[in-house]
Amino acid sequence: MPKGIPNPKPAPGAQPVGNDFANVALTETEDETLARMIAEDEAAKSQPVVSPPVAPAAPKMVRAKLLRNYRPQEALDPTDPAKKRRLAPVFEIVGHLKPAVVVRNVLGKEEILEPEKFIDDEAAPSPKAGVGFADKIWAGTIVRFTAEEARYIRANGIGEIEIDD
Repeated sequence: MPKGIPNPKPAPGAQPVGNDFANVALTETEDETLARMIAEDEAAKSQPVVSPPVAPAAPKMVRAKLLRNYRPQEALDPTDPAKKRRLAPVFEIVGHLKPAVVVRNVLGKEEILEPEKFIDDEAAPSPKAGVGFADKIWAGTIVRFTAEEARYIRANGIGEIEIDD
């Protein structure tokens, strides 16, 4: 037979060479194939099942409307044995209600220039221009806090809890 052409019928007991998968079926009997498949199944069962790593569950978030200005609390890092390192506060700004812009005309009647509207994903602006502090959230902002911090806010009169839609 010329070189480079695979032998369609290998000798009995011969091992397949390369990617010659057709020869596997020719060299194995049905009983051997069944025995091999059972052995593979048992080997797979005996190996421990490793589940993928599970990410820690996200904390339950509660929606609150701030009645006073507030700076969210920082939590202690549980992996720090010295308990000196703090984690960034966990909160999510929902938005704020922008008040209507009302002006009086010459006759003394009030005219609405801009109706009030809810602004998403933005904290309420500072009541005075040029005033700002790091991580401070101004009154009137609706924010999602962790359940623990929401309890603290409600207990101290800083904000009122709202029901999520």
